[in-house]
Amino acid sequence: MRRGLRQCLSELRLPPGAIDDLQLAVSELGANIAQHSRPCATTLQLRLAVERDLLRLDLTDDGGPFESLEQRFSDAPSARDSLQLNGMGLDFVHQSVDVLQYRPGTPNRTVLMRRLHGRRPRVLVIEDDAILRDLYGALLARHFQPLLASSLQDARDVAKANPPDLVVADLHLGDGKGSEMMTWLENQENRSPVPLVILTGDQRPAVRAALARHGVDAVLSKPVSTRELLTAVRGALARTARQQTAVLSRLGSVLQSVTQSFAATPDGAWEIAHATSAAGIGSGDIALVLDRRGFSRIVLADVMGHGLKARAFALAYAGCLRALNAVVSGGPAAFLSALNEAAFRDTALSGVFATVLALDLRADGRFRVATAGHPAPWAIERDGGLRPLAIDGAAPGLMLTAKYVEQDGVLADGERMMLITDGLDPADLSSNEQMPDWLAREVAASVSLPLRAAVEAIRTAAERQLAPEQIDDWTVLLLAPGAQPAAR
Repeated sequence: MRRGLRQCLSELRLPPGAIDDLQLAVSELGANIAQHSRPCATTLQLRLAVERDLLRLDLTDDGGPFESLEQRFSDAPSARDSLQLNGMGLDFVHQSVDVLQYRPGTPNRTVLMRRLHGRRPRVLVIEDDAILRDLYGALLARHFQPLLASSLQDARDVAKANPPDLVVADLHLGDGKGSEMMTWLENQENRSPVPLVILTGDQRPAVRAALARHGVDAVLSKPVSTRELLTAVRGALARTARQQTAVLSRLGSVLQSVTQSFAATPDGAWEIAHATSAAGIGSGDIALVLDRRGFSRIVLADVMGHGLKARAFALAYAGCLRALNAVVSGGPAAFLSALNEAAFRDTALSGVFATVLALDLRADGRFRVATAGHPAPWAIERDGGLRPLAIDGAAPGLMLTAKYVEQDGVLADGERMMLITDGLDPADLSSNEQMPDWLAREVAASVSLPLRAAVEAIRTAAERQLAPEQIDDWTVLLLAPGAQPAAR
Protein backbone atom coordinates (compact mmCIF):
# COMPACT_ATOMS: atom_id res chain seq x y z
CA MET A 1 0.00 0.00 0.00
CA ARG A 2 2.81 2.40 0.83
CA ARG A 3 4.49 1.78 -2.54
CA GLY A 4 1.20 2.27 -4.36
CA LEU A 5 0.48 5.42 -2.37
CA ARG A 6 3.89 6.90 -3.21
CA GLN A 7 3.36 6.16 -6.90
CA CYS A 8 -0.02 7.92 -6.88
CA LEU A 9 1.28 10.90 -4.92
CA SER A 10 4.32 11.24 -7.19
CA GLU A 11 1.94 12.04 -10.07
CA LEU A 12 0.73 15.12 -8.20
CA ARG A 13 2.69 18.34 -7.74
CA LEU A 14 2.51 18.36 -3.94
CA PRO A 15 4.31 20.68 -1.51
CA PRO A 16 7.69 19.43 -0.22
CA GLY A 17 7.37 16.88 2.57
CA ALA A 18 3.70 16.14 1.92
CA ILE A 19 4.38 12.78 0.25
CA ASP A 20 6.48 11.49 3.15
CA ASP A 21 4.04 12.84 5.72
CA LEU A 22 1.03 11.19 4.09
CA GLN A 23 2.84 7.88 3.66
CA LEU A 24 3.77 7.77 7.33
CA ALA A 25 0.31 8.94 8.41
CA VAL A 26 -1.41 6.15 6.47
CA SER A 27 1.07 3.60 7.86
CA GLU A 28 0.47 4.75 11.44
CA LEU A 29 -3.28 4.74 10.96
CA GLY A 30 -3.27 1.31 9.31
CA ALA A 31 -1.16 -0.10 12.14
CA ASN A 32 -3.58 1.28 14.75
CA ILE A 33 -6.59 -0.16 12.92
CA ALA A 34 -4.94 -3.56 12.57
CA GLN A 35 -3.84 -3.60 16.19
CA HIS A 36 -7.02 -2.40 17.89
CA SER A 37 -9.86 -3.78 15.75
CA ARG A 38 -11.54 -6.99 16.99
CA PRO A 39 -11.65 -9.21 15.02
CA CYS A 40 -8.47 -8.00 13.38
CA ALA A 41 -8.61 -6.46 9.93
CA THR A 42 -7.12 -8.60 7.16
CA THR A 43 -7.59 -6.21 4.22
CA LEU A 44 -7.00 -2.47 3.86
CA GLN A 45 -8.03 -0.52 0.79
CA LEU A 46 -7.05 3.07 0.04
CA ARG A 47 -8.59 5.55 -2.40
CA LEU A 48 -7.25 9.04 -3.18
CA ALA A 49 -9.14 12.00 -4.58
CA VAL A 50 -8.35 15.67 -5.10
CA GLU A 51 -11.27 17.87 -4.05
CA ARG A 52 -10.64 21.57 -4.68
CA ASP A 53 -7.62 22.34 -2.46
CA LEU A 54 -7.98 19.14 -0.40
CA LEU A 55 -6.38 15.75 -0.81
CA ARG A 56 -8.85 13.13 0.43
CA LEU A 57 -7.81 9.61 1.48
CA ASP A 58 -10.51 6.97 2.09
CA LEU A 59 -9.17 3.96 4.01
CA THR A 60 -11.48 0.96 4.39
CA ASP A 61 -10.89 -2.21 6.41
CA ASP A 62 -12.75 -5.47 6.99
CA GLY A 63 -12.04 -5.76 10.73
CA GLY A 64 -14.29 -5.18 13.69
CA PRO A 65 -15.21 -1.60 14.56
CA PHE A 66 -12.54 0.55 16.19
CA GLU A 67 -15.05 2.66 18.07
CA SER A 68 -12.52 4.82 19.93
CA LEU A 69 -10.46 5.86 16.91
CA GLU A 70 -11.81 9.40 16.59
CA GLN A 71 -11.50 9.91 20.36
CA ARG A 72 -7.91 8.64 20.35
CA PHE A 73 -7.18 10.93 17.43
CA SER A 74 -8.60 13.98 19.19
CA ASP A 75 -6.73 13.02 22.38
CA ALA A 76 -3.36 12.87 20.61
CA PRO A 77 -0.84 15.19 22.36
CA SER A 78 -0.72 17.84 19.63
CA ALA A 79 -4.45 18.38 19.93
CA ARG A 80 -4.26 19.26 23.61
CA ASP A 81 -2.42 21.60 25.90
CA SER A 82 -1.47 18.79 28.26
CA LEU A 83 2.07 17.45 28.49
CA GLN A 84 1.32 13.75 28.03
CA LEU A 85 3.62 11.89 25.62
CA ASN A 86 1.67 8.70 24.93
CA GLY A 87 -0.10 8.12 21.62
CA MET A 88 2.62 9.77 19.54
CA GLY A 89 1.73 7.58 16.51
CA LEU A 90 -1.72 9.09 16.24
CA ASP A 91 -0.18 12.44 17.15
CA PHE A 92 1.83 12.24 13.94
CA VAL A 93 -1.37 11.49 12.00
CA HIS A 94 -2.93 14.54 13.68
CA GLN A 95 -0.05 16.75 12.52
CA SER A 96 -0.16 15.37 8.97
CA VAL A 97 -3.88 15.76 8.20
CA ASP A 98 -6.55 18.35 8.94
CA VAL A 99 -9.63 16.13 9.23
CA LEU A 100 -10.18 12.54 10.38
CA GLN A 101 -13.61 10.90 10.26
CA TYR A 102 -14.29 7.27 11.22
CA ARG A 103 -17.47 5.44 10.22
CA PRO A 104 -17.81 1.87 11.51
CA GLY A 105 -19.67 -0.56 9.31
CA THR A 106 -19.15 -3.24 6.69
CA PRO A 107 -16.51 -2.24 5.79
CA ASN A 108 -15.22 0.31 8.31
CA ARG A 109 -14.27 3.58 6.66
CA THR A 110 -11.72 6.18 7.76
CA VAL A 111 -11.56 9.48 5.87
CA LEU A 112 -8.47 11.70 6.04
CA MET A 113 -8.31 15.15 4.47
CA ARG A 114 -5.28 17.36 4.11
CA ARG A 115 -5.22 20.89 2.80
CA LEU A 116 -2.68 21.11 0.01
CA HIS A 117 -1.48 24.58 0.94
CA GLY A 118 0.36 24.95 4.24
CA ARG A 119 -0.50 28.18 5.99
CA ARG A 120 0.95 27.48 9.41
CA PRO A 121 4.29 29.20 10.09
CA ARG A 122 7.27 26.86 10.53
CA VAL A 123 8.81 26.91 14.01
CA LEU A 124 12.25 25.29 14.35
CA VAL A 125 12.72 23.82 17.86
CA ILE A 126 16.34 23.17 18.92
CA GLU A 127 16.57 21.12 22.13
CA ASP A 128 19.08 18.38 23.00
CA ASP A 129 16.76 16.76 25.57
CA ALA A 130 14.63 14.33 23.52
CA ILE A 131 11.67 14.42 25.91
CA LEU A 132 11.54 18.23 26.00
CA ARG A 133 12.06 18.43 22.24
CA ASP A 134 9.06 16.20 21.57
CA LEU A 135 7.07 18.05 24.20
CA TYR A 136 7.67 21.50 22.67
CA GLY A 137 6.88 20.11 19.24
CA ALA A 138 3.57 18.71 20.50
CA LEU A 139 2.65 22.01 22.17
CA LEU A 140 3.33 24.00 19.01
CA ALA A 141 1.79 21.56 16.51
CA ARG A 142 -1.77 22.72 17.10
CA HIS A 143 -1.07 26.21 15.76
CA PHE A 144 2.25 25.95 13.88
CA GLN A 145 4.31 23.50 11.84
CA PRO A 146 7.11 22.32 14.17
CA LEU A 147 10.56 21.32 12.89
CA LEU A 148 12.68 19.49 15.47
CA ALA A 149 16.47 19.49 15.85
CA SER A 150 18.75 18.09 18.57
CA SER A 151 21.82 20.29 17.97
CA LEU A 152 23.02 23.40 16.16
CA GLN A 153 24.37 21.34 13.27
CA ASP A 154 21.13 19.40 13.04
CA ALA A 155 19.23 22.70 13.10
CA ARG A 156 21.28 24.09 10.21
CA ASP A 157 20.55 21.02 8.12
CA VAL A 158 16.84 21.24 8.89
CA ALA A 159 16.74 24.99 8.15
CA LYS A 160 18.43 24.51 4.77
CA ALA A 161 15.74 22.04 3.70
CA ASN A 162 12.79 23.87 5.32
CA PRO A 163 13.46 27.56 6.05
CA PRO A 164 11.79 28.39 9.39
CA ASP A 165 9.67 31.44 10.19
CA LEU A 166 10.83 31.40 13.83
CA VAL A 167 13.35 29.54 16.00
CA VAL A 168 12.83 28.31 19.57
CA ALA A 169 16.18 27.17 21.03
CA ASP A 170 17.62 25.99 24.31
CA LEU A 171 20.45 28.30 25.32
CA HIS A 172 22.97 25.59 26.21
CA LEU A 173 23.33 22.88 23.59
CA GLY A 174 25.93 20.17 23.20
CA ASP A 175 27.68 21.91 20.28
CA GLY A 176 27.18 25.55 21.19
CA LYS A 177 24.61 28.13 22.25
CA GLY A 178 21.15 28.39 20.76
CA SER A 179 21.65 32.13 20.20
CA GLU A 180 24.32 31.30 17.60
CA MET A 181 21.53 30.18 15.27
CA MET A 182 20.54 33.81 14.72
CA THR A 183 23.96 34.71 13.30
CA TRP A 184 23.91 31.69 11.01
CA LEU A 185 20.46 32.55 9.68
CA GLU A 186 21.43 36.18 9.07
CA ASN A 187 24.33 35.02 6.89
CA GLN A 188 22.08 32.97 4.61
CA GLU A 189 21.29 34.52 1.26
CA ASN A 190 17.73 35.42 0.29
CA ARG A 191 16.53 34.90 3.85
CA SER A 192 14.11 37.24 5.61
CA PRO A 193 14.77 38.05 9.29
CA VAL A 194 13.86 35.13 11.56
CA PRO A 195 12.88 35.85 15.20
CA LEU A 196 14.51 33.82 17.98
CA VAL A 197 13.03 32.70 21.31
CA ILE A 198 15.51 31.34 23.88
CA LEU A 199 14.64 28.83 26.62
CA THR A 200 16.98 28.65 29.61
CA GLY A 201 17.20 27.77 33.26
CA ASP A 202 19.90 30.41 33.79
CA GLN A 203 18.36 33.23 35.83
CA ARG A 204 21.39 35.56 35.90
CA PRO A 205 20.47 39.11 34.79
CA ALA A 206 23.78 39.47 32.92
CA VAL A 207 22.95 36.48 30.71
CA ARG A 208 19.52 37.85 29.84
CA ALA A 209 20.96 41.31 29.15
CA ALA A 210 23.53 39.78 26.78
CA LEU A 211 20.81 37.88 24.92
CA ALA A 212 18.76 41.08 24.58
CA ARG A 213 21.79 42.91 23.11
CA HIS A 214 22.24 39.98 20.71
CA GLY A 215 18.73 40.63 19.34
CA VAL A 216 16.86 37.72 20.89
CA ASP A 217 13.12 38.40 20.75
CA ALA A 218 12.17 36.66 24.00
CA VAL A 219 13.84 34.73 26.83
CA LEU A 220 11.69 32.20 28.71
CA SER A 221 12.62 30.48 31.95
CA LYS A 222 12.47 26.70 32.15
CA PRO A 223 10.16 24.99 32.83
CA VAL A 224 8.05 26.89 30.30
CA SER A 225 4.26 26.72 30.29
CA THR A 226 2.10 26.24 27.21
CA ARG A 227 0.69 29.76 27.49
CA GLU A 228 4.14 31.35 27.84
CA LEU A 229 5.53 29.50 24.84
CA LEU A 230 2.60 30.25 22.53
CA THR A 231 2.44 33.90 23.63
CA ALA A 232 6.17 34.40 22.98
CA VAL A 233 6.03 32.73 19.55
CA ARG A 234 2.97 34.69 18.44
CA GLY A 235 4.39 37.96 19.70
CA ALA A 236 7.73 37.44 17.94
CA LEU A 237 6.02 36.57 14.66
CA ALA A 238 3.77 39.64 14.92
CA ARG A 239 6.74 41.97 15.57
CA THR A 240 8.59 40.54 12.60
CA ALA A 241 5.54 41.04 10.39
CA ARG A 242 5.38 44.70 11.38
CA GLN A 243 9.08 45.15 10.57
CA GLN A 244 8.58 43.57 7.16
CA THR A 245 5.58 45.81 6.58
CA ALA A 246 7.86 48.84 6.85
CA VAL A 247 10.13 47.32 4.19
CA LEU A 248 7.18 46.77 1.88
CA SER A 249 5.38 50.05 2.46
CA ARG A 250 6.92 51.83 -0.52
CA LEU A 251 5.90 49.02 -2.86
CA GLY A 252 2.48 48.53 -1.32
CA SER A 253 0.51 50.77 -3.64
CA VAL A 254 2.08 49.20 -6.74
CA LEU A 255 1.40 45.66 -5.56
CA GLN A 256 -2.15 46.57 -4.57
CA SER A 257 -2.97 47.97 -7.99
CA VAL A 258 -1.61 44.90 -9.76
CA THR A 259 -3.23 42.22 -7.59
CA GLN A 260 -6.52 43.89 -6.67
CA SER A 261 -8.98 45.92 -8.74
CA PHE A 262 -12.57 46.15 -7.58
CA ALA A 263 -14.20 48.64 -9.92
CA ALA A 264 -17.62 47.92 -11.41
CA THR A 265 -17.62 45.99 -14.67
CA PRO A 266 -16.56 48.21 -17.59
CA ASP A 267 -20.02 48.07 -19.17
CA GLY A 268 -21.64 49.09 -15.86
CA ALA A 269 -23.96 46.08 -15.98
CA TRP A 270 -22.78 44.70 -12.63
CA GLU A 271 -22.04 46.51 -9.37
CA ILE A 272 -19.16 45.18 -7.26
CA ALA A 273 -18.30 45.91 -3.63
CA HIS A 274 -15.39 44.37 -1.74
CA ALA A 275 -13.72 44.00 1.64
CA THR A 276 -10.29 42.51 2.24
CA SER A 277 -7.91 42.09 5.17
CA ALA A 278 -4.34 40.78 5.43
CA ALA A 279 -3.15 38.59 8.29
CA GLY A 280 0.26 40.25 8.28
CA ILE A 281 2.37 42.05 5.74
CA GLY A 282 0.30 42.44 2.60
CA SER A 283 -2.16 39.88 1.33
CA GLY A 284 -1.81 36.76 -0.80
CA ASP A 285 -5.36 37.24 -2.11
CA ILE A 286 -5.86 38.37 -5.71
CA ALA A 287 -9.10 39.89 -6.98
CA LEU A 288 -9.24 41.18 -10.55
CA VAL A 289 -11.93 42.59 -12.83
CA LEU A 290 -10.70 41.85 -16.36
CA ASP A 291 -12.27 43.14 -19.55
CA ARG A 292 -13.22 40.66 -22.27
CA ARG A 293 -14.95 41.22 -25.57
CA GLY A 294 -18.66 41.11 -24.80
CA PHE A 295 -18.37 40.42 -21.08
CA SER A 296 -16.29 40.96 -17.93
CA ARG A 297 -14.26 38.34 -16.06
CA ILE A 298 -13.81 38.26 -12.28
CA VAL A 299 -10.79 36.28 -11.08
CA LEU A 300 -10.44 35.60 -7.35
CA ALA A 301 -7.30 33.75 -6.21
CA ASP A 302 -5.80 32.80 -2.86
CA VAL A 303 -2.02 32.36 -2.95
CA MET A 304 -0.40 30.17 -0.31
CA GLY A 305 1.91 31.62 2.29
CA HIS A 306 2.47 34.52 4.63
CA GLY A 307 3.86 38.00 4.52
CA LEU A 308 6.36 39.29 1.99
CA LYS A 309 6.79 35.92 0.26
CA ALA A 310 3.04 35.48 -0.27
CA ARG A 311 2.78 39.07 -1.53
CA ALA A 312 5.58 38.54 -4.02
CA PHE A 313 4.03 35.28 -5.24
CA ALA A 314 0.67 37.03 -5.57
CA LEU A 315 2.29 39.69 -7.74
CA ALA A 316 3.80 37.06 -10.06
CA TYR A 317 0.57 35.07 -10.14
CA ALA A 318 -1.51 38.15 -10.94
CA GLY A 319 0.76 38.83 -13.93
CA CYS A 320 0.19 35.28 -15.15
CA LEU A 321 -3.59 35.62 -14.77
CA ARG A 322 -3.64 38.88 -16.71
CA ALA A 323 -1.50 37.40 -19.50
CA LEU A 324 -3.66 34.29 -19.83
CA ASN A 325 -6.79 36.42 -19.94
CA ALA A 326 -5.33 38.26 -22.92
CA VAL A 327 -4.35 35.19 -24.97
CA VAL A 328 -6.75 32.38 -24.01
CA SER A 329 -10.12 32.30 -25.74
CA GLY A 330 -13.21 30.60 -24.35
CA GLY A 331 -14.91 30.61 -20.98
CA PRO A 332 -13.76 30.11 -17.38
CA ALA A 333 -13.05 26.38 -17.84
CA ALA A 334 -10.69 27.04 -20.76
CA PHE A 335 -9.02 29.82 -18.77
CA LEU A 336 -8.43 27.54 -15.76
CA SER A 337 -7.23 24.68 -17.97
CA ALA A 338 -4.59 26.96 -19.47
CA LEU A 339 -3.61 28.15 -16.00
CA ASN A 340 -3.36 24.54 -14.78
CA GLU A 341 -1.00 23.59 -17.62
CA ALA A 342 1.14 26.69 -17.06
CA ALA A 343 1.32 26.07 -13.30
CA PHE A 344 2.26 22.42 -13.84
CA ARG A 345 4.91 22.93 -16.53
CA ASP A 346 6.50 26.23 -15.50
CA THR A 347 9.22 25.73 -12.89
CA ALA A 348 8.56 29.11 -11.27
CA LEU A 349 4.80 28.72 -11.01
CA SER A 350 5.13 25.11 -9.81
CA GLY A 351 6.48 26.49 -6.52
CA VAL A 352 3.34 28.57 -5.95
CA PHE A 353 0.16 26.98 -4.64
CA ALA A 354 -3.05 28.89 -5.20
CA THR A 355 -6.78 28.33 -5.51
CA VAL A 356 -8.55 30.24 -8.27
CA LEU A 357 -12.14 31.05 -9.25
CA ALA A 358 -13.10 32.52 -12.64
CA LEU A 359 -16.50 34.16 -13.17
CA ASP A 360 -17.71 35.63 -16.46
CA LEU A 361 -20.46 38.29 -16.16
CA ARG A 362 -22.73 39.18 -19.08
CA ALA A 363 -24.49 42.48 -19.53
CA ASP A 364 -27.90 40.78 -19.48
CA GLY A 365 -27.35 39.44 -15.94
CA ARG A 366 -26.21 35.94 -16.92
CA PHE A 367 -22.99 34.46 -15.55
CA ARG A 368 -20.69 31.48 -16.11
CA VAL A 369 -18.35 30.19 -13.39
CA ALA A 370 -15.59 27.60 -12.91
CA THR A 371 -13.31 26.92 -9.94
CA ALA A 372 -9.86 25.44 -9.39
CA GLY A 373 -9.78 24.43 -5.74
CA HIS A 374 -11.48 27.64 -4.63
CA PRO A 375 -14.62 27.91 -2.45
CA ALA A 376 -17.69 28.06 -4.67
CA PRO A 377 -19.78 31.24 -5.04
CA TRP A 378 -22.94 31.78 -3.01
CA ALA A 379 -26.21 33.26 -4.23
CA ILE A 380 -27.81 35.58 -1.66
CA GLU A 381 -31.58 35.37 -1.95
CA ARG A 382 -33.90 38.31 -1.34
CA ASP A 383 -34.84 37.04 2.15
CA GLY A 384 -31.18 36.60 3.14
CA GLY A 385 -31.00 32.88 2.47
CA LEU A 386 -27.77 31.45 1.04
CA ARG A 387 -27.63 29.07 -1.90
CA PRO A 388 -24.24 27.54 -2.86
CA LEU A 389 -23.49 27.29 -6.57
CA ALA A 390 -22.17 23.73 -6.50
CA ILE A 391 -19.06 23.58 -8.68
CA ASP A 392 -15.74 21.83 -8.19
CA GLY A 393 -12.27 21.48 -9.67
CA ALA A 394 -8.71 20.68 -8.59
CA ALA A 395 -6.30 23.44 -7.64
CA PRO A 396 -4.07 24.46 -10.58
CA GLY A 397 -0.70 22.79 -11.02
CA LEU A 398 -1.45 19.57 -9.14
CA MET A 399 -2.06 17.29 -12.12
CA LEU A 400 -1.70 17.87 -15.83
CA THR A 401 -4.88 15.93 -16.64
CA ALA A 402 -7.20 18.01 -14.41
CA LYS A 403 -10.57 18.78 -15.99
CA TYR A 404 -12.62 21.90 -15.28
CA VAL A 405 -16.35 22.33 -15.79
CA GLU A 406 -18.48 25.45 -16.05
CA GLN A 407 -21.85 26.31 -14.58
CA ASP A 408 -24.21 28.81 -16.20
CA GLY A 409 -26.81 30.76 -14.29
CA VAL A 410 -28.70 33.96 -13.79
CA LEU A 411 -29.62 35.68 -10.55
CA ALA A 412 -33.30 36.20 -9.81
CA ASP A 413 -34.58 39.73 -9.29
CA GLY A 414 -33.16 41.17 -6.06
CA GLU A 415 -30.54 38.43 -5.63
CA ARG A 416 -26.83 39.00 -5.12
CA MET A 417 -23.72 36.87 -5.42
CA MET A 418 -20.92 36.53 -2.85
CA LEU A 419 -17.36 35.39 -3.60
CA ILE A 420 -14.99 34.66 -0.71
CA THR A 421 -11.58 33.26 0.13
CA ASP A 422 -11.43 30.64 2.85
CA GLY A 423 -9.55 32.90 5.28
CA LEU A 424 -12.95 33.88 6.66
CA ASP A 425 -13.24 30.40 8.15
CA PRO A 426 -10.07 28.33 7.53
CA ALA A 427 -11.36 25.32 9.47
CA ASP A 428 -14.52 24.70 7.47
CA LEU A 429 -14.71 26.45 4.11
CA SER A 430 -12.09 24.20 2.51
CA SER A 431 -13.46 20.92 3.84
CA ASN A 432 -17.19 21.33 3.24
CA GLU A 433 -19.81 23.55 1.65
CA GLN A 434 -21.20 25.04 4.86
CA MET A 435 -21.18 28.75 5.44
CA PRO A 436 -19.98 29.77 8.95
CA ASP A 437 -22.97 30.60 11.14
CA TRP A 438 -21.70 34.07 12.02
CA LEU A 439 -21.21 34.95 8.34
CA ALA A 440 -24.63 33.57 7.33
CA ARG A 441 -26.27 35.68 10.05
CA GLU A 442 -24.45 38.83 8.94
CA VAL A 443 -25.33 38.28 5.27
CA ALA A 444 -29.01 37.81 6.19
CA ALA A 445 -28.99 40.94 8.35
CA SER A 446 -27.40 43.10 5.64
CA VAL A 447 -29.40 41.91 2.63
CA SER A 448 -31.59 45.05 2.59
CA LEU A 449 -28.58 47.41 2.69
CA PRO A 450 -26.95 48.92 -0.39
CA LEU A 451 -24.14 46.73 -1.74
CA ARG A 452 -21.27 48.77 -0.32
CA ALA A 453 -22.93 49.16 3.08
CA ALA A 454 -23.58 45.40 3.15
CA VAL A 455 -19.95 44.51 2.49
CA GLU A 456 -18.79 46.96 5.17
CA ALA A 457 -21.13 45.25 7.65
CA ILE A 458 -19.53 41.94 6.72
CA ARG A 459 -16.08 43.46 7.19
CA THR A 460 -16.97 44.66 10.69
CA ALA A 461 -18.38 41.25 11.61
CA ALA A 462 -15.28 39.47 10.26
CA GLU A 463 -12.90 41.70 12.20
CA ARG A 464 -14.91 41.05 15.36
CA GLN A 465 -15.11 37.29 14.73
CA LEU A 466 -11.43 36.78 13.85
CA ALA A 467 -10.06 38.96 16.66
CA PRO A 468 -7.68 39.04 18.40
CA GLU A 469 -5.52 36.92 16.09
CA GLN A 470 -6.35 36.78 12.40
CA ILE A 471 -4.44 33.80 10.99
CA ASP A 472 -5.18 34.13 7.29
CA ASP A 473 -5.87 36.72 4.62
CA TRP A 474 -9.49 37.05 3.54
CA THR A 475 -11.46 38.74 0.77
CA VAL A 476 -15.20 39.16 0.18
CA LEU A 477 -16.79 40.36 -3.06
CA LEU A 478 -20.50 41.16 -3.37
CA LEU A 479 -21.92 41.41 -6.89
CA ALA A 480 -25.34 42.47 -8.15
CA PRO A 481 -26.71 43.03 -11.67
CA GLY A 482 -27.32 46.68 -12.48
CA ALA A 483 -30.54 48.09 -13.96
CA GLN A 484 -31.56 45.91 -16.89
CA PRO A 485 -33.58 46.78 -20.00
CA ALA A 486 -37.35 46.35 -19.63
CA ALA A 487 -37.34 43.40 -22.07
CA ARG A 488 -35.55 41.28 -19.49
